[in-house]
Amino acid sequence: MKNLFTTLLLLIGCTTSLTAQTDTKHFTCQISETGSTYFFPKQETNEILKKGEGLLDLSAYHGNLNWHQDNEVKPFQELINNRTFTKQRMQELEKGENIRIKSYFDETGIVKYVCFWLPKGKKTLLTDEEMYAIYKQYKGVKYDISKAKVIKTETGLKNRFYVPILFGIPFVDLKY
Repeated sequence: MKNLFTTLLLLIGCTTSLTAQTDTKHFTCQISETGSTYFFPKQETNEILKKGEGLLDLSAYHGNLNWHQDNEVKPFQELINNRTFTKQRMQELEKGENIRIKSYFDETGIVKYVCFWLPKGKKTLLTDEEMYAIYKQYKGVKYDISKAKVIKTETGLKNRFYVPILFGIPFVDLKY
């Protein structure tokens, strides 16, 4: 009976840990059904999802490095320039950081929500404080979507939508 009870507790513990959420000071970590890990900012709901996802034609930006430079590189470069990330720290991260930044911008181009994603079986080298600094830096960034064309939206409204963008730390284009 004692062995059965111990086995039952172990089984419950293992099952719970597979679907568990872990909190840090700034984020709630959640493992998805596919095994990837999401880091959601604490005490913030992704309200932009209510608008419905949109699909944009960004072909006007192809060959134009400004989209990548302005929207992905520039905000992170500012973190390096203000010494949130030192040259030494960036070199450490460059060797094995796996995290992806996921920003959600609306029809105005303003980033309204930021979270992080890790592929299954990967870990992040970033600290909770570093992730929070990245979150704060990207939230509120204004993407230039003036040349983008709305292809479709979930709601059918071409003036009310959100678009998620997923990208890694742009190491190659950063100066440190």
